[in-house]
Amino acid sequence: MPNPNQIAFLNKYLSTSRIAVVTANGESGYPQVTPNWFNWDGQRLSISTTKDRFKYKNFTRDPRVTVLIYEEPMAVDYVQLRGEIEIQDDADIWGPTRAILGRYLRADKADDYIQKMKDTEERVVLWLKPDRIVHRNA
Repeated sequence: MPNPNQIAFLNKYLSTSRIAVVTANGESGYPQVTPNWFNWDGQRLSISTTKDRFKYKNFTRDPRVTVLIYEEPMAVDYVQLRGEIEIQDDADIWGPTRAILGRYLRADKADDYIQKMKDTEERVVLWLKPDRIVHRNA
């Protein structure tokens, strides 16, 4: 389990809008890797996705995940989170989804995205409360 110093580091490091590289265990045995927007709430990482994506299908079968978030362009500073995904699939996904979009888009654009998602997509939120944290600071 993460210690208080690791959580404090994550709170600072993950406050910047970076890309999370999410690795699921594919059905074929090969890793399935995708770049994602995310939010960190101080304890958990959240990612919004749709039910037709491979990562959703893979996590319903095997919830184990590794997430890598790094600082561009050299990637000498990074965080690796490991644990199991919990899938939120209810009407309350829109608050966490809005928090994710708000890190990357202007407020008006985020609201437009949310409306489009509600109208056209079956979305879920993937939650990761890491049980292992590795980080490197150059």
